[in-house]
Amino acid sequence: MSDPYQAEFFRGVVVGELVKIVLPIVVLAWLGTAHRLWRVWPTLLTAAIASGALSAALWYVLYAAAHSI
Repeated sequence: MSDPYQAEFFRGVVVGELVKIVLPIVVLAWLGTAHRLWRVWPTLLTAAIASGALSAALWYVLYAAAHSI
């Protein structure tokens, strides 16, 4: 990439993607350790997976809607 602005844009996209993936996992781990919720970890894991899937679907819909305009 010869254009510095293009490289900056792609770095922002990568950081955004990492936040969408890593942040829910970090919150789940924090809930499990800080609040001693290990006995309900299957429920927390299920909720994290469901919210991640819903978030991914909504991002896809937003992406598709933006390209259809």
